Amino acid sequence: MIQHDISLRQTAPLCKCGERCRVIESRGRSITDPRLLGTPSSTYHVECMECGIASVPQHSVGVALHAWKTGNTVDTAKLPMVRGAIDMAQIKLRAVA
Repeated sequence: MIQHDISLRQTAPLCKCGERCRVIESRGRSITDPRLLGTPSSTYHVECMECGIASVPQHSVGVALHAWKTGNTVDTAKLPMVRGAIDMAQIKLRAVA
């Protein structure tokens, strides 16, 4: 998995602590499963390194920014677990479809 900071410093949202947050693009998967072929593999989240919180990873930058603004956040240490849960949910959705 590769992560890139794609935010422009002046357009990144402010955190409650006053620091500028970063918009992060994560490319790749947290789990390898052939059933995930054809599904989006890039996720985006907003994180504040000072506070150690991040928005829940989303497949769109706009939705990630909205999640940050509405308080849909997790600890940065829990991001890998959340990404794995997102991938498992996609597997279950594909099994139903």
